[in-house]
Amino acid sequence: MRINPDYLNRVFREVHDMTMTQYLHRRRLADAAKLLRETTDSVAEVAAACGYSSVAHFRRMFERLNGLAPRDYRQLHARAFVNAR
Repeated sequence: MRINPDYLNRVFREVHDMTMTQYLHRRRLADAAKLLRETTDSVAEVAAACGYSSVAHFRRMFERLNGLAPRDYRQLHARAFVNAR
């Protein structure tokens, strides 16, 4: 893009009120939450599909953002889905 990385990050932060790294983590974890709700893939498979090479790091980041471990998140939303029918 031929833009100074510091400048790009500063402008991004002013517009979106978060760093580019924070945005990428939130986006990847939102995709992970969708996969946990809609598939039966293992947590390790979901982590890999969302670009995390370490399942432990994925679990920490997921829990930090969502307040639940990925397994607990899946169980909660699976129960809500069954009760919605």
